[in-house]
Amino acid sequence: MSCKPFEPCALDVIISKEAPQFYNEEELAQIMDLYTKLLSRDEAMPKKNNIEETTNKKRCREDEDIAGKERVKKISRNIIVIKSRSSNLPIKFKNHINELNGYDVKFVMEKTLSVTDVNKNNSRLSIPPKETKCKFLSEAECASLDTRKETGGVYTMQVVVFDPYLREFPSELKKWNMTTTSILNLTKNWFEVVKANDFKINDILQLWSFRVDTKLCFLLNKV
Repeated sequence: MSCKPFEPCALDVIISKEAPQFYNEEELAQIMDLYTKLLSRDEAMPKKNNIEETTNKKRCREDEDIAGKERVKKISRNIIVIKSRSSNLPIKFKNHINELNGYDVKFVMEKTLSVTDVNKNNSRLSIPPKETKCKFLSEAECASLDTRKETGGVYTMQVVVFDPYLREFPSELKKWNMTTTSILNLTKNWFEVVKANDFKINDILQLWSFRVDTKLCFLLNKV
């Protein structure tokens, strides 16, 4: 079934003022165009002193305000549910970490896999700083990742990745400096993890970190 094109209504005008993040730029432009037309139409109409008509218009606006606020509350509740899901690590993972004498367990991020995250040629899982929920690297590790080799290559930090079935994959963590920001990437053996778990675009993964002795480990939970 094909998706209907976005057609803004008066309710969208109200919602866009309170929660513009629920619309993309093109939709916001359409809403603004509708808003301008509505203003022009109201200005062109002759003034009426009909009390009943004024009352009906006021009631409609109040109904639209209530409907808009209810929609925002409903969406907000859904967002809160998603965030709370990220705070609970399944018991099988907790038990495995305990068996390894692991400690310092932290929730790093929940991510929807992109094309580059599952592409063999890229062979890396990006960890954007804006998506991380905690500081999981020590100051010394951060400093090491900022250094560059004499050859110009980036410093690699040896880590371990446990997939959703608790299979162990040796991997490497690298920091790539971009034009305006920097980003961490899990690189070595990442595509082996993708193949072993048949990860696809839009799969949702939780990434957790913990330590065994002092070694940094990552754990993947598919949700």
